[in-house]
Amino acid sequence: MFSDRKPSVPDARVVGHTAEGGVGMFSTDYRFFGARRDSGFDSAVSANIDGVFRFLAKGLDLEGVEPLHVRLTVIDGERRFIAYRDRRTSTLTTTSGFYAFDGNEAVVRWMGQETTMRVVRHEIAHLALGNWLGDIPVPD
Repeated sequence: MFSDRKPSVPDARVVGHTAEGGVGMFSTDYRFFGARRDSGFDSAVSANIDGVFRFLAKGLDLEGVEPLHVRLTVIDGERRFIAYRDRRTSTLTTTSGFYAFDGNEAVVRWMGQETTMRVVRHEIAHLALGNWLGDIPVPD
């Protein structure tokens, strides 16, 4: 059995340790590829990602979750996005965003500040939940 809390039975073994302080213990690398960088978006990225972590941890009552480092890559231009996506995976057809546990990376195509931020929050939520609770199945 896996748990976020110390086992209460004597024959249980701890295979990982939770972080003191719980939610909020994360870090993010943020990269933007393309010509039309939006300074308002840049300043909102950190607050939005922090909001995702806090919302998930509070909503799921996850105390003491492991610290998490995520990489966010935003790509301006559909062709550039598709080329990057195809280098990372051969199975996806999305043109808006995806996540990969390999490197804990969320990749999102620039579609204007509001739409892009919605997709960023969505993909970061996949990464957080997958790291904390296990891989999340993708519908067929």
